[in-house]
Amino acid sequence: MRLAIKVFAVLLVAGTAVAQKEEPFEVAVISHSEQFPLGVLLEVSVEARNVSGRPVTVAFGKPPLYLEVVDDAGRSVEQCPELKMFEYRGAKILEVPATWKWRENLLMCVRVPGSYEARVVMRSSWVDPQPRVEGPQPWLGTVVSRTFTFHVIEPEGVDREAYDAFGGNPLPIMDREGIKGQLLRRFPTSTYAAYVVWQYGAKGIVSMRMEDLVSYAAGGTCLLGNSVPDATGSWRSYSGEAFLQWRDGWFDLILKDHQQIWFGDELRFVSTLDRYLLGDKDSCAAGLEELAEHGKPYVASKAGELLSAMKAKGMLEEKDK
Repeated sequence: MRLAIKVFAVLLVAGTAVAQKEEPFEVAVISHSEQFPLGVLLEVSVEARNVSGRPVTVAFGKPPLYLEVVDDAGRSVEQCPELKMFEYRGAKILEVPATWKWRENLLMCVRVPGSYEARVVMRSSWVDPQPRVEGPQPWLGTVVSRTFTFHVIEPEGVDREAYDAFGGNPLPIMDREGIKGQLLRRFPTSTYAAYVVWQYGAKGIVSMRMEDLVSYAAGGTCLLGNSVPDATGSWRSYSGEAFLQWRDGWFDLILKDHQQIWFGDELRFVSTLDRYLLGDKDSCAAGLEELAEHGKPYVASKAGELLSAMKAKGMLEEKDK
């Protein structure tokens, strides 16, 4: 691991030098998978924002936000072909406003067990073949996030059974054979099944804008039809309370068997919103208060903000002091 640290130390020095030039953007890692078995993708929620106080013109010819990962020997980890095919391949010049903020979920295939270090890079490096003569010139530079660590482990127990049953690919990126539904039916307590439920029941909800979250709760947006993998081994559409029952039933199972799973507080956050949708306002308020006090920082912050926003809208009552 020492060599990996040295590699990133050099990169961080370069990043510090870039920061001293007062780059107009900052990149922050909001959350990431911390430990997961083979067959699961590295998931990183990242936020980039304009900190210059003015509009900035940017130019890029490949994904402006991407992951750099090294193993404990300092070797770079290459993205897998299945994910590379989804990468942006065009070329753009655009202006972002002074208030610009962008949140994205980045993925990386890591197919060897071990400990890794990673960081998120925002780079504007594409040069316009016909440079502008007038107007603002595009920002060309690099900004990096903090470095974080994660661990890929050999699957054990029911995870090993699921991993072997699907030929080492229990969570295919393109699920043409309905493997995710089969996972829920055959290996419901596996970590892989937990990822399936998170993906279709909770992923991305915590990172929604506050006004959208309030509307989501007030209008019951999630009660619309939802097509999800089902324990029958196939896909089913649920709507209304049937969807909440599907979701919360699986959440309960996951949190019972995987209490420390890294997205556990996201499941608790969504489950708390479901209580409001089912008419249990007091339980929703108590759940948000609990998460605001004891949840992971990014969930705690959002829970506290949502609690205040819902009280301000009269959706939840203020407690008597």
